[in-house]
Amino acid sequence: MGKRNIVNFHDKLKYGKDFEDEIALRKINDGCLIFPKYLYVGEGAPCLFGKNVSIVLPDIEIYETKKSYWIECKRKTKMKKYPATGYSLRLHDNYRKVQKITNKKVFIVFKDETTPDKLQLYGNWLDELEKNIYSKNFYDKTKNPWERLIVFKIPNAFKFF
Repeated sequence: MGKRNIVNFHDKLKYGKDFEDEIALRKINDGCLIFPKYLYVGEGAPCLFGKNVSIVLPDIEIYETKKSYWIECKRKTKMKKYPATGYSLRLHDNYRKVQKITNKKVFIVFKDETTPDKLQLYGNWLDELEKNIYSKNFYDKTKNPWERLIVFKIPNAFKFF
């Protein structure tokens, strides 16, 4: 599925889930075991719940020989005016908490559809991304003007696949 306008919530969920499925299958083909958290939630994001707290989980828990970690899948395009891409600062803070609580690193992977004929996958570990922050208080007035974003430098912050 190439770049397109997504108008309703269910289309947005399917759009994201298609990429999550793609990454899950890649990891299975690499010989990993996976726990796709997104499959166990009807709508919204999977969460850790506690007394007076709800923490959003990354999409997939990965189990390799003698190690496990999380993968969060982001499907979007690079920013047009800045050499950067990013996501909600609120979610970033949640992923930091998950990393600390579970003692498992979080890998963020992006599927970039800036040019449909050259789809790119890129990503990095959360700790590495934080070494290349473009802005930690970015606002995108065209999408969610009330939501702060954390934005990372392209290509500095990322490994390309």
